[in-house]
Amino acid sequence: MNCPDVNAALLGEATAAERRAFEEHLPACPACQEEWARMESTLAVLRAAPEEEMPRRISFVSDKVFEPRWWQRLLGNGPALGFASAAMLSAAILTHAVYPRPVAPAEMAAAPVVQAAPVNLEATVRDAVKQAIAETDARHKKETAALLEAAEKRYDERLRETQAMVDASFEILARKVANVKRAAYARSDMGER
Repeated sequence: MNCPDVNAALLGEATAAERRAFEEHLPACPACQEEWARMESTLAVLRAAPEEEMPRRISFVSDKVFEPRWWQRLLGNGPALGFASAAMLSAAILTHAVYPRPVAPAEMAAAPVVQAAPVNLEATVRDAVKQAIAETDARHKKETAALLEAAEKRYDERLRETQAMVDASFEILARKVANVKRAAYARSDMGER
C-alpha cells in the first residue's frame, strides 16, 4: 500500500488535499497510526524541553591530569631545548678548563721525558695539499669521463633517431616520386593513343 507522508501532515507542510487524503487513510492503516503516535510523542517531548544556551567550554576534572609536565613542555619547545643544551655544553667546557686532571706523583716520576722530534709543519701542510689536489684531480677526471661518455651515448642515440627519420622521409619522398612518374607515364600513354 502506498502511504502518504506522515511527517508532512503532522508538521503542517501538506496541502489541504494531501491533508484530507491522509485523514481518510489514517483510520485504515495501522502502520501510519503507529508512526503518527511516535511522531506526536516526539514533538511533545521536544516542545516540553527548555531552551538553554549551550556552554562555550566544558571543563572537566581530568583537564589538569592531561596538562604536560615541565619536562614535556621543555622537550616540546625547540628554542628552549637548544638553549638548555648550549648551557650544559658551556658548563661542561668551563668545568673541564677550571679543574685540570690531577696527575699522581708516581706517574710523574715514572714517566720518561720524551723529546719530540722537530716537525716541519710547512712540509707536512704542503704534502697534505698536494695529496688533496691529486685526489681532487683524479675525482674530476673520473667524473668528466663519465659525463663525456653519457653525452656521447645521448649524441649517438639522437644521431640514430635523426638518421631513421631521414630514411623514413626519403622512403616517403621516393614513393611520391614513383607515384608522380607513374601518373606522368599513364598520362603520356593516354595522350599517344
